[in-house]
Amino acid sequence: MHAAEARGDSVALVIPAYDEEANLPRLFRQIEEAFRRTGVTGPVIIVDDGSCDATASLVRNYRGPLRLDLVRHRANLGLGRALRTGLRRAIAYPKVEWVVTLEGDTTSDLGALGRILRAAQEGADVVQASNHHPRGTLLGAPLLRRLSSRSVSQLMRLASGLDLHTFTNLYRCIRADLLASAFARHGDGLVSSAGFSGVTELLIRLGRGGARVVEVPVVLDAGRRSGESNMRVIPTTFGHLRIAAHAAHARVVAAR
Repeated sequence: MHAAEARGDSVALVIPAYDEEANLPRLFRQIEEAFRRTGVTGPVIIVDDGSCDATASLVRNYRGPLRLDLVRHRANLGLGRALRTGLRRAIAYPKVEWVVTLEGDTTSDLGALGRILRAAQEGADVVQASNHHPRGTLLGAPLLRRLSSRSVSQLMRLASGLDLHTFTNLYRCIRADLLASAFARHGDGLVSSAGFSGVTELLIRLGRGGARVVEVPVVLDAGRRSGESNMRVIPTTFGHLRIAAHAAHARVVAAR
């Protein structure tokens, strides 16, 4: 794929959002600037996951240059299911060749979008924004959160056998035809976890399925967020332990 081909309508953004009223105006400005720099003009799909605030109204009333596409869950179903809904919506666009997923709380480093797209153009199937990469950084998060995030990624690396530093960051770029094939094979089981662990589950399914995954180091700054994180620690921890157990079991079965 040539550089010009990863621009324009060939790139779609998918953003799960739950009660992100305080963050969306700033996020839209960041995306506008990133699109100006990279030449992307494709759809920006906002999956409102049963928000109780004005998230949906902000999307409907937006009057800027972005092509926003609002999809709503009537109830809060969890990040994993919101991600799955957004991915299915993105691959339904006939011109979309790459799907970029990112956080709705402005913690994703949109300054890295150009580097991520270049890595995709150079032959990757999945480009993972990696804050745990030796040249990446995680800022603004409490010590316990930083340690748990790094520990989960180390556990997933051991369990899955994938040579990656970061598994839990939603910010990534995926080939649309790869996603379509994966959905055809796995159905909704491609992202079966309802919560935050669905982000990790998707990456492991694609990587274990043979996708070429490349990491791009980024800065993840939790201090950019307005309000508290929506992640619930205990359910997310158990969700990741379940995924690690399944990944390790799959490796054992494959080795027989």
